[in-house]
Amino acid sequence: MGQLEGKTAVVTGGSSGIGLATAVRLADEGAYVFVTGRREAELEAAVKTIGADRATAVAGDIANLEDLDRLYEAVRARGQGLDVLVANAAIGSFMTLEQTTEEHFDQTFAVNARGTLFTVQKALPVLNDGASIVMVGSPTRSRRPIMPNPLVGNRGSPWCRPVPLSRTWMTSRPAAARILTCTAEAERACLRTLVRPS
Repeated sequence: MGQLEGKTAVVTGGSSGIGLATAVRLADEGAYVFVTGRREAELEAAVKTIGADRATAVAGDIANLEDLDRLYEAVRARGQGLDVLVANAAIGSFMTLEQTTEEHFDQTFAVNARGTLFTVQKALPVLNDGASIVMVGSPTRSRRPIMPNPLVGNRGSPWCRPVPLSRTWMTSRPAAARILTCTAEAERACLRTLVRPS
């Protein structure tokens, strides 16, 4: 019996990469997992990987509030509330500050900042007592001083490109932290489940 037996989880951006790996792990620990993402074919493949009896795919874009409403309506319809939310969905492209356009900036912040905030906000009515919220942030957030090349990843400044800026903004703002009203013990239990030494 896993640590999350009988629990319900949502993983945004759950069709590939970190999101899919997290969804598989949550299901392996006993949770029923809702995965969401923009690409239906990848979501169907993700459900097969996780197990059709352990997961449901809900296609949608976290930047679209109607898609978020549809996701949480599916969770509500299952009738067991939500115990773990992993806000993982994000977008990004490699470009310098000089190459960044208004459209790129708006799209990046629509998903990585606004979409993440409303992913959490719209989950609040379905969260069970002691639920955990995990916000996946950018690895480019750094305490190191600004380096000359903004494309160097975690050696560069997170303020030089829209993608790290938007994810860093969401995971470091006190206002975002105030939304996360989970108990410390539930959060530690979730993190122990998600991150174990190999």
